[in-house]
Amino acid sequence: MAGKDPRNIPIHESYHNFRREYGKKIWVAYTPGWSARRTIYGHKLSENLWGKPATAWFTDYAQILGKDPSAKDMRESHINNSLTMTVATGIAGVAHILVSQVNDLGVTAESSQYERDAGMVINFSREADKVTGEKSDMLKIHIKHSRSTPSRIFTAHMDVKSGAIVPSAAWRPADAQGRFDD
Repeated sequence: MAGKDPRNIPIHESYHNFRREYGKKIWVAYTPGWSARRTIYGHKLSENLWGKPATAWFTDYAQILGKDPSAKDMRESHINNSLTMTVATGIAGVAHILVSQVNDLGVTAESSQYERDAGMVINFSREADKVTGEKSDMLKIHIKHSRSTPSRIFTAHMDVKSGAIVPSAAWRPADAQGRFDD
């Protein structure tokens, strides 16, 4: 994979490369269109694989959660999905990170219910150059709300090739594993 631009890797190849590298540490399932209930069931299946329950669930991203059969529209479905996931993570005793995009108003694109039910809401953004369209390596991190910390905004640098948040723009990891440009 050395020297290969990650934007030019087909989705299936990228997914298989990820599984090859991290498959012994995490369980990944690609489940577009699954309802929140089925997604939670998928998270719980990891216990069958590892022999112990997961300590964290990651759902990327909220847009692909399917419509709850009992909901009359997608807005109501996202509200139901959010409540279902909130209750399920509480019962399972796991951390759950739900990844979603924000709309032009800066709130979760699907439903603000996800933000209301979340223990913490964090927005990550990078400014784009007005001429070239290239994204800056400066990352703005906005902690919108949290049950345990105050809201605040701070900046960090991002190693664009690996996606890692790093201490400074000049910082390079001692071991370049995971970078696409080495």
